[in-house]
Amino acid sequence: MRFIALLLLFCPLFSVAQIKQFDKLEMLYDQGHYSRVLRQANRLLDNPEYDFSLLPSYYKSIATFQLYRTEKWRKRNSNALEEATELFLMVKREDQGAKLFSAHYYEIQSLKKDLQSFAEELKQQGDESLFAKVQQTIQAVFKGITGLDELESITEKVDEKEVKQNVGKNSIRVELVNFAQNHVGIPYKPGGMDKKGFDCSGFTTFVYAKFGQQLPRTARDQERASKTVPLKQAQPGDLVFFSSGNDINHVGIVVANQGGAIKMVHASTSQGIVITDIESSSYWSKRIRSAGSYLTDSN
Repeated sequence: MRFIALLLLFCPLFSVAQIKQFDKLEMLYDQGHYSRVLRQANRLLDNPEYDFSLLPSYYKSIATFQLYRTEKWRKRNSNALEEATELFLMVKREDQGAKLFSAHYYEIQSLKKDLQSFAEELKQQGDESLFAKVQQTIQAVFKGITGLDELESITEKVDEKEVKQNVGKNSIRVELVNFAQNHVGIPYKPGGMDKKGFDCSGFTTFVYAKFGQQLPRTARDQERASKTVPLKQAQPGDLVFFSSGNDINHVGIVVANQGGAIKMVHASTSQGIVITDIESSSYWSKRIRSAGSYLTDSN
C-alpha cells in the first residue's frame, strides 16, 4: 500500500481516473447525493494516501454549495458558504486546479446555474441579506472561469403553425405562446417582473397576467397551484417545472411538445428570455420534474 501511495505521488494525472473512490464521488454527485459526497470527501481528506489529489477538496466544496441551498441544512451549518468558498478558491489557486476545472467543466457550469437559481429564490422570498451574500459568492467563485455562460441548446422561435398543430383551435394558447416568444432577448433580472428584466417566475406571472390569470409569485407556488398534467401531454401555454434539489426552483412556458420533447420559453439567468429545447440540454433535461396547467380546453 505504501508503494502504491508513493507511486501515486509521482503520477497524479495518470492515477486520478484509476481510483474507485474518486469515480464514486463523481457518480454520487451526478446523482444528487450531496450528503454522501460530503461524507466520502471528508473521509478521503482524512486519509494521507489521497493528499496528492485536489479532487476530495473540490467535491467537498461543490457538495457543500449544493447542500447550502437547503434551508434546514443551512441553519445547522451557518458558516458553510464561507468554508466552501475558501476551499473552492484554494483548489482554483493550485497549479493543477485549471486542469481539474477543465475536466469537470459541466459540473462547474451546472453548479453556477444552480447557485444563480438559489439566488433568484432568495430574491423572490425577500431575503435580501442572503441574496447579496450568495451573489458575492457567485462572483468570487466563478471569476475567471471562461465559457460558463455560453449558449446551451437555444432554438429559434416556434412557428405559429407548429403551435396550432399542438393545440388545435385553442386560440388563447396560441396567443399566449406568441406573446411570450415576443419577449425573447429581454435580459434576466433577479426579482424582475416587467420588460426591463425578468426572473423565471416573474416572466410567467407577467405573461399570464396579460391573459387575465393571476399566478402565485414563485416557481414553487406556481407548481403547487397548477393542475398537474403528464409531461407528454403538456400543451403550448402550460408551465413546466424544474428542480436542482428537493424543491421546485425554475419554471418555463411550453411552446411546443412532440411526445414529451418539449421546447420552452423562459428566463435564463445567463441569457435572459430564450427558447430552449429541453431534451437537447444536458442541464435542463436532468432537472425537469413536472408540468402544470392554468388553462382549460375552453380557453
